[in-house]
Amino acid sequence: MRDLTLRQLGLILPLSLTNLILWISGQCLIGLVGCGSNDDLANPFDPDNPRTLGSPGGLKVTPGDQQVVVEWNNPGHESPAGYRIYRKFTGDPSPKFVKVGEVDGQTRQYLDKDGILNDQIDTTGKPYFYIYRVSYVDADGVETPNPADFDKSNGESIIDTDAKGVLRFWPSQKTTPSDPPPKPEVIVDTSRNLIVNLIWKDYPVPEDFKEFRVFSTVPGGSKFEQVGIPYLLSSPFFFSDAVFNEDGEAKRYRVIAYDKYGVPSVTEIEAAAGHISPLMPRNFVSRYRSRLNGKYDVALMWEANTEKDLKGYQIYSTKQDERPVSQGGELAPRRFLQRMETSIILENEGWLLNEKKQLIPKLYYIAAIDKTPRPDTGLQDESILADAPPPPGFEDLVAQ
Repeated sequence: MRDLTLRQLGLILPLSLTNLILWISGQCLIGLVGCGSNDDLANPFDPDNPRTLGSPGGLKVTPGDQQVVVEWNNPGHESPAGYRIYRKFTGDPSPKFVKVGEVDGQTRQYLDKDGILNDQIDTTGKPYFYIYRVSYVDADGVETPNPADFDKSNGESIIDTDAKGVLRFWPSQKTTPSDPPPKPEVIVDTSRNLIVNLIWKDYPVPEDFKEFRVFSTVPGGSKFEQVGIPYLLSSPFFFSDAVFNEDGEAKRYRVIAYDKYGVPSVTEIEAAAGHISPLMPRNFVSRYRSRLNGKYDVALMWEANTEKDLKGYQIYSTKQDERPVSQGGELAPRRFLQRMETSIILENEGWLLNEKKQLIPKLYYIAAIDKTPRPDTGLQDESILADAPPPPGFEDLVAQ
Protein backbone atom coordinates (compact mmCIF):
# COMPACT_ATOMS: atom_id res chain seq x y z
CA MET A 1 0.00 0.00 0.00
CA ARG A 2 1.26 3.46 -0.85
CA ASP A 3 2.32 5.83 1.98
CA LEU A 4 -0.20 8.19 3.62
CA THR A 5 0.34 11.79 4.73
CA LEU A 6 -1.80 13.04 7.67
CA ARG A 7 -1.22 16.77 7.41
CA GLN A 8 -4.50 17.52 9.07
CA LEU A 9 -3.11 15.84 12.22
CA GLY A 10 0.00 17.99 12.19
CA LEU A 11 2.29 15.24 10.87
CA ILE A 12 4.98 16.27 8.42
CA LEU A 13 6.59 12.97 7.50
CA PRO A 14 4.74 10.33 5.45
CA LEU A 15 3.44 7.35 7.42
CA SER A 16 3.27 3.73 6.33
CA LEU A 17 0.22 1.73 7.31
CA THR A 18 2.14 0.07 10.13
CA ASN A 19 3.29 3.41 11.53
CA LEU A 20 -0.25 4.75 11.24
CA ILE A 21 -1.63 1.87 13.31
CA LEU A 22 1.06 2.40 15.97
CA TRP A 23 0.33 6.14 16.11
CA ILE A 24 -3.43 5.58 16.50
CA SER A 25 -2.77 2.98 19.22
CA GLY A 26 -0.63 5.47 21.09
CA GLN A 27 -3.35 8.10 20.99
CA CYS A 28 -5.84 5.58 22.32
CA LEU A 29 -3.50 4.66 25.15
CA ILE A 30 -3.11 8.31 26.08
CA GLY A 31 -6.88 8.65 26.13
CA LEU A 32 -7.17 5.68 28.47
CA VAL A 33 -4.56 7.01 30.84
CA GLY A 34 -6.43 10.32 31.08
CA CYS A 35 -5.66 12.41 34.15
CA GLY A 36 -3.10 9.97 35.47
CA SER A 37 -0.42 11.68 33.38
CA ASN A 38 1.80 14.47 34.65
CA ASP A 39 0.41 16.87 32.03
CA ASP A 40 -3.11 16.45 33.41
CA LEU A 41 -1.87 17.10 36.95
CA ALA A 42 0.09 20.20 36.00
CA ASN A 43 -2.86 22.60 36.08
CA PRO A 44 -4.52 22.71 39.53
CA PHE A 45 -7.45 24.66 38.00
CA ASP A 46 -8.32 21.76 35.68
CA PRO A 47 -11.67 20.34 36.89
CA ASP A 48 -10.51 16.90 35.67
CA ASN A 49 -7.41 16.99 37.89
CA PRO A 50 -8.18 14.25 40.46
CA ARG A 51 -5.89 15.81 43.05
CA THR A 52 -7.50 19.26 43.09
CA LEU A 53 -10.75 19.08 41.09
CA GLY A 54 -9.85 22.57 39.94
CA SER A 55 -9.56 24.13 43.40
CA PRO A 56 -6.70 26.60 44.04
CA GLY A 57 -3.44 24.96 45.11
CA GLY A 58 -1.24 25.64 48.12
CA LEU A 59 -4.11 25.82 50.58
CA LYS A 60 -2.86 26.84 54.03
CA VAL A 61 -4.65 27.70 57.28
CA THR A 62 -3.09 29.51 60.23
CA PRO A 63 -4.95 29.52 63.57
CA GLY A 64 -5.09 32.53 65.86
CA ASP A 65 -7.08 33.93 68.76
CA GLN A 66 -10.70 33.33 67.66
CA GLN A 67 -9.68 33.60 64.04
CA VAL A 68 -8.22 31.61 61.13
CA VAL A 69 -6.22 32.95 58.19
CA VAL A 70 -6.88 31.02 54.96
CA GLU A 71 -4.32 31.36 52.14
CA TRP A 72 -3.81 29.82 48.70
CA ASN A 73 -1.44 30.13 45.76
CA ASN A 74 -1.55 32.45 42.78
CA PRO A 75 -2.40 30.14 39.83
CA GLY A 76 -0.20 32.16 37.49
CA HIS A 77 -1.89 31.01 34.27
CA GLU A 78 -5.51 31.74 35.18
CA SER A 79 -7.47 34.92 35.96
CA PRO A 80 -10.43 33.94 38.14
CA ALA A 81 -13.17 36.47 38.82
CA GLY A 82 -13.17 35.48 42.48
CA TYR A 83 -12.78 32.84 45.15
CA ARG A 84 -15.24 31.34 47.64
CA ILE A 85 -14.22 30.04 51.03
CA TYR A 86 -16.06 27.19 52.75
CA ARG A 87 -15.80 26.03 56.37
CA LYS A 88 -16.95 23.04 58.40
CA PHE A 89 -16.75 22.70 62.19
CA THR A 90 -16.40 19.11 63.40
CA GLY A 91 -18.01 20.03 66.74
CA ASP A 92 -21.38 20.78 65.13
CA PRO A 93 -24.15 18.17 65.61
CA SER A 94 -24.28 17.66 61.84
CA PRO A 95 -21.01 19.02 60.42
CA LYS A 96 -21.18 20.28 56.86
CA PHE A 97 -19.40 22.84 54.71
CA VAL A 98 -20.95 26.29 54.48
CA LYS A 99 -19.71 29.35 52.62
CA VAL A 100 -18.16 31.87 55.02
CA GLY A 101 -16.62 34.34 52.61
CA GLU A 102 -15.87 35.44 49.05
CA VAL A 103 -13.02 37.57 47.68
CA ASP A 104 -12.04 38.97 44.30
CA GLY A 105 -9.67 37.25 41.89
CA GLN A 106 -6.66 39.33 42.94
CA THR A 107 -6.86 38.27 46.60
CA ARG A 108 -5.12 35.15 47.92
CA GLN A 109 -6.08 35.38 51.59
CA TYR A 110 -9.17 35.41 53.78
CA LEU A 111 -9.43 36.22 57.50
CA ASP A 112 -12.24 34.27 59.13
CA LYS A 113 -13.55 35.66 62.44
CA ASP A 114 -17.17 34.65 62.02
CA GLY A 115 -18.22 32.70 65.12
CA ILE A 116 -14.77 31.20 65.70
CA LEU A 117 -14.27 29.68 69.18
CA ASN A 118 -10.99 28.86 70.88
CA ASP A 119 -9.77 25.54 72.27
CA GLN A 120 -12.84 23.48 71.42
CA ILE A 121 -12.47 19.85 72.55
CA ASP A 122 -14.73 16.81 72.83
CA THR A 123 -15.54 14.78 75.95
CA THR A 124 -12.31 12.78 75.57
CA GLY A 125 -10.13 15.91 75.37
CA LYS A 126 -9.47 15.67 71.64
CA PRO A 127 -9.75 18.92 69.67
CA TYR A 128 -12.53 19.81 67.30
CA PHE A 129 -11.39 21.24 63.97
CA TYR A 130 -12.39 24.02 61.61
CA ILE A 131 -11.93 22.61 58.10
CA TYR A 132 -11.55 24.90 55.08
CA ARG A 133 -11.59 24.56 51.32
CA VAL A 134 -11.61 27.09 48.49
CA SER A 135 -13.22 27.22 45.04
CA TYR A 136 -12.79 29.66 42.19
CA VAL A 137 -15.39 31.46 40.08
CA ASP A 138 -14.71 32.30 36.44
CA ALA A 139 -15.90 35.31 34.47
CA ASP A 140 -19.15 33.52 33.55
CA GLY A 141 -20.00 32.85 37.19
CA VAL A 142 -19.19 29.12 36.97
CA GLU A 143 -17.81 27.78 40.24
CA THR A 144 -15.12 25.08 40.32
CA PRO A 145 -15.30 22.68 42.12
CA ASN A 146 -19.08 22.63 42.21
CA PRO A 147 -20.27 22.39 45.83
CA ALA A 148 -23.56 20.86 44.71
CA ASP A 149 -21.73 17.75 43.51
CA PHE A 150 -20.28 17.21 46.97
CA ASP A 151 -23.52 17.95 48.83
CA LYS A 152 -24.96 14.81 47.24
CA SER A 153 -22.23 12.66 48.82
CA ASN A 154 -20.34 12.72 52.10
CA GLY A 155 -19.09 16.25 51.41
CA GLU A 156 -15.44 15.13 51.22
CA SER A 157 -15.22 13.26 47.91
CA ILE A 158 -17.22 12.24 44.86
CA ILE A 159 -17.11 9.25 42.55
CA ASP A 160 -16.67 10.34 38.95
CA THR A 161 -18.95 8.10 36.89
CA ASP A 162 -17.47 9.53 33.68
CA ALA A 163 -14.04 8.15 34.57
CA LYS A 164 -14.89 4.56 35.57
CA GLY A 165 -15.58 5.30 39.21
CA VAL A 166 -12.46 7.35 39.97
CA LEU A 167 -12.62 8.82 43.47
CA ARG A 168 -11.99 12.57 43.39
CA PHE A 169 -11.26 14.84 46.34
CA TRP A 170 -11.69 18.54 47.04
CA PRO A 171 -8.53 19.40 49.04
CA SER A 172 -9.08 20.88 52.49
CA GLN A 173 -7.05 21.93 55.52
CA LYS A 174 -8.01 21.82 59.19
CA THR A 175 -6.96 23.73 62.30
CA THR A 176 -7.95 24.58 65.87
CA PRO A 177 -7.93 28.23 67.03
CA SER A 178 -6.68 28.72 70.57
CA ASP A 179 -5.97 31.22 73.32
CA PRO A 180 -2.47 32.50 72.45
CA PRO A 181 0.39 31.75 74.83
CA PRO A 182 2.03 34.64 76.76
CA LYS A 183 4.34 36.89 74.79
CA PRO A 184 8.04 36.33 75.51
CA GLU A 185 9.69 39.19 77.41
CA VAL A 186 13.02 39.48 75.65
CA ILE A 187 16.22 40.90 77.15
CA VAL A 188 18.95 41.97 74.70
CA ASP A 189 22.63 41.43 75.55
CA THR A 190 25.27 43.00 73.26
CA SER A 191 28.27 42.77 75.58
CA ARG A 192 30.22 40.43 73.28
CA ASN A 193 31.86 41.51 70.05
CA LEU A 194 29.62 41.02 66.99
CA ILE A 195 27.13 38.91 68.96
CA VAL A 196 23.54 39.70 69.94
CA ASN A 197 21.94 37.51 72.60
CA LEU A 198 18.16 37.40 72.99
CA ILE A 199 17.11 36.04 76.39
CA TRP A 200 13.64 35.14 77.68
CA LYS A 201 14.65 32.97 80.66
CA ASP A 202 11.67 33.78 82.93
CA TYR A 203 8.95 32.82 80.44
CA PRO A 204 5.73 31.55 82.10
CA VAL A 205 5.13 28.29 80.23
CA PRO A 206 1.42 27.44 79.63
CA GLU A 207 0.12 23.87 79.64
CA ASP A 208 -0.44 23.76 75.88
CA PHE A 209 2.97 25.22 75.00
CA LYS A 210 4.84 23.66 72.07
CA GLU A 211 7.93 25.67 71.08
CA PHE A 212 9.67 28.99 70.41
CA ARG A 213 10.93 30.09 67.00
CA VAL A 214 13.14 33.08 66.20
CA PHE A 215 12.97 35.05 62.95
CA SER A 216 15.03 38.00 61.72
CA THR A 217 15.21 40.58 58.96
CA VAL A 218 17.04 43.81 58.21
CA PRO A 219 15.75 47.07 59.74
CA GLY A 220 12.72 48.16 57.75
CA GLY A 221 12.43 44.73 56.12
CA SER A 222 9.17 42.82 55.92
CA LYS A 223 10.39 39.33 55.00
CA PHE A 224 11.36 37.54 58.20
CA GLU A 225 13.36 34.32 57.91
CA GLN A 226 13.69 31.71 60.62
CA VAL A 227 17.10 31.55 62.27
CA GLY A 228 18.23 28.59 64.32
CA ILE A 229 16.10 25.60 65.28
CA PRO A 230 12.81 25.47 67.21
CA TYR A 231 13.35 25.87 70.97
CA LEU A 232 11.52 23.32 73.12
CA LEU A 233 11.04 23.26 76.89
CA SER A 234 14.28 21.31 77.21
CA SER A 235 16.20 24.03 75.34
CA PRO A 236 17.82 27.10 76.91
CA PHE A 237 15.54 30.10 76.63
CA PHE A 238 17.93 32.27 74.64
CA PHE A 239 19.15 32.78 71.09
CA SER A 240 22.67 33.88 70.14
CA ASP A 241 23.18 35.60 66.77
CA ALA A 242 26.80 35.86 65.64
CA VAL A 243 26.07 36.74 61.99
CA PHE A 244 27.31 40.35 62.03
CA ASN A 245 30.10 42.02 60.08
CA GLU A 246 30.63 45.26 61.98
CA ASP A 247 29.76 47.11 65.16
CA GLY A 248 26.38 48.85 65.11
CA GLU A 249 24.90 46.54 62.45
CA ALA A 250 21.21 46.10 63.32
CA LYS A 251 18.51 43.49 62.79
CA ARG A 252 14.83 43.15 63.61
CA TYR A 253 13.82 39.99 65.45
CA ARG A 254 10.61 38.17 66.18
CA VAL A 255 10.63 35.75 69.09
CA ILE A 256 7.43 33.72 68.73
CA ALA A 257 5.88 31.33 71.25
CA TYR A 258 3.56 28.69 69.77
CA ASP A 259 1.00 26.50 71.48
CA LYS A 260 0.32 22.93 70.37
CA TYR A 261 -2.27 24.13 67.84
CA GLY A 262 0.18 26.52 66.19
CA VAL A 263 -1.28 29.73 67.61
CA PRO A 264 1.53 32.31 67.99
CA SER A 265 2.38 35.15 70.35
CA VAL A 266 4.90 37.51 68.82
CA THR A 267 7.48 39.76 70.45
CA GLU A 268 9.25 42.00 67.94
CA ILE A 269 12.44 43.79 68.85
CA GLU A 270 15.32 45.55 67.09
CA ALA A 271 18.91 45.10 68.26
CA ALA A 272 22.36 46.06 67.01
CA ALA A 273 25.78 44.59 67.59
CA GLY A 274 27.52 46.53 70.36
CA HIS A 275 30.47 48.84 69.82
CA ILE A 276 33.08 46.55 71.33
CA SER A 277 36.79 47.28 70.99
CA PRO A 278 39.06 44.55 69.59
CA LEU A 279 41.02 42.34 71.94
CA MET A 280 44.62 43.24 72.75
CA PRO A 281 47.03 41.48 70.37
CA ARG A 282 48.67 38.48 72.02
CA ASN A 283 52.31 37.39 72.26
CA PHE A 284 53.78 40.69 71.05
CA VAL A 285 57.58 40.20 70.95
CA SER A 286 60.60 42.10 69.63
CA ARG A 287 63.98 41.09 68.20
CA TYR A 288 66.80 43.67 67.99
CA ARG A 289 69.85 43.78 65.71
CA SER A 290 72.66 46.40 65.91
CA ARG A 291 73.86 48.22 62.80
CA LEU A 292 77.37 49.47 61.99
CA ASN A 293 76.11 53.06 61.81
CA GLY A 294 75.27 53.03 65.52
CA LYS A 295 71.57 52.47 65.04
CA TYR A 296 69.55 49.26 65.20
CA ASP A 297 66.80 47.29 63.49
CA VAL A 298 63.89 45.77 65.35
CA ALA A 299 61.56 42.97 64.25
CA LEU A 300 58.11 42.98 65.86
CA MET A 301 55.83 39.92 65.81
CA TRP A 302 52.41 39.02 67.27
CA GLU A 303 49.49 36.63 66.94
CA ALA A 304 46.71 37.61 64.56
CA ASN A 305 43.42 38.76 66.05
CA THR A 306 40.32 36.84 64.98
CA GLU A 307 37.62 39.55 64.99
CA LYS A 308 35.69 39.71 61.71
CA ASP A 309 35.50 43.50 61.91
CA LEU A 310 39.24 43.99 62.46
CA LYS A 311 40.70 46.72 60.26
CA GLY A 312 44.37 46.24 61.12
CA TYR A 313 47.10 47.12 63.63
CA GLN A 314 48.80 50.35 64.69
CA ILE A 315 52.44 50.25 65.80
CA TYR A 316 53.64 52.89 68.29
CA SER A 317 57.00 53.67 69.90
CA THR A 318 58.25 55.91 72.72
CA LYS A 319 59.63 59.39 72.05
CA GLN A 320 62.54 61.31 73.59
CA ASP A 321 61.84 63.15 76.86
CA GLU A 322 58.31 61.79 77.02
CA ARG A 323 56.67 60.49 80.18
CA PRO A 324 55.90 56.77 80.42
CA VAL A 325 52.64 55.71 78.81
CA SER A 326 51.35 54.68 82.23
CA GLN A 327 51.68 58.32 83.32
CA GLY A 328 49.88 59.79 80.34
CA GLY A 329 52.85 60.07 78.03
CA GLU A 330 52.30 60.18 74.30
CA LEU A 331 53.55 57.65 71.79
CA ALA A 332 54.70 58.21 68.25
CA PRO A 333 52.53 56.45 65.64
CA ARG A 334 54.89 54.44 63.43
CA ARG A 335 53.14 52.13 61.02
CA PHE A 336 49.63 50.94 60.24
CA LEU A 337 49.42 47.31 59.13
CA GLN A 338 46.58 45.40 57.46
CA ARG A 339 44.63 42.77 59.37
CA MET A 340 46.45 39.79 57.82
CA GLU A 341 49.91 41.06 58.74
CA THR A 342 51.55 39.72 61.92
CA SER A 343 55.10 41.10 61.74
CA ILE A 344 57.15 44.11 60.68
CA ILE A 345 60.83 45.17 60.64
CA LEU A 346 61.68 48.76 61.53
CA GLU A 347 65.14 49.71 60.25
CA ASN A 348 67.65 52.36 61.31
CA GLU A 349 65.98 53.05 64.61
CA GLY A 350 67.68 55.74 66.67
CA TRP A 351 68.47 55.41 70.38
CA LEU A 352 66.96 57.51 73.14
CA LEU A 353 68.54 58.93 76.32
CA ASN A 354 67.15 58.20 79.75
CA GLU A 355 67.33 60.63 82.66
CA LYS A 356 70.90 59.51 83.39
CA LYS A 357 71.89 60.24 79.80
CA GLN A 358 72.30 56.56 79.03
CA LEU A 359 71.45 55.16 75.59
CA ILE A 360 68.30 53.09 75.57
CA PRO A 361 66.24 51.57 72.77
CA LYS A 362 62.74 52.74 72.05
CA LEU A 363 59.87 50.76 73.51
CA TYR A 364 57.28 49.42 71.06
CA TYR A 365 53.52 48.98 71.40
CA ILE A 366 50.74 47.62 69.23
CA ALA A 367 46.96 48.20 69.16
CA ALA A 368 44.30 46.30 67.18
CA ILE A 369 42.03 48.68 65.22
CA ASP A 370 38.31 48.14 64.61
CA LYS A 371 36.67 48.93 61.25
CA THR A 372 34.02 51.05 62.97
CA PRO A 373 35.02 54.34 64.67
CA ARG A 374 34.01 55.00 68.25
CA PRO A 375 30.42 56.32 68.32
CA ASP A 376 31.19 58.85 71.08
CA THR A 377 34.27 60.52 69.57
CA GLY A 378 34.41 59.43 65.94
CA LEU A 379 38.02 58.38 66.47
CA GLN A 380 39.34 54.96 65.54
CA ASP A 381 38.42 52.24 68.01
CA GLU A 382 41.61 50.70 69.41
CA SER A 383 42.26 47.79 71.71
CA ILE A 384 44.31 47.99 74.89
CA LEU A 385 47.98 48.44 74.00
CA ALA A 386 50.30 45.46 74.09
CA ASP A 387 53.96 46.23 74.80
CA ALA A 388 57.01 44.33 73.55
CA PRO A 389 59.77 43.64 76.07
CA PRO A 390 63.07 45.56 75.62
CA PRO A 391 66.20 43.67 74.55
CA PRO A 392 68.03 41.69 77.25
CA GLY A 393 70.19 43.90 79.49
CA PHE A 394 68.15 47.05 78.97
CA GLU A 395 65.27 46.26 81.30
CA ASP A 396 66.55 48.43 84.16
CA LEU A 397 67.83 51.23 81.92
CA VAL A 398 64.55 51.85 80.10
CA ALA A 399 62.74 52.02 83.46
CA GLN A 400 64.88 54.98 84.58
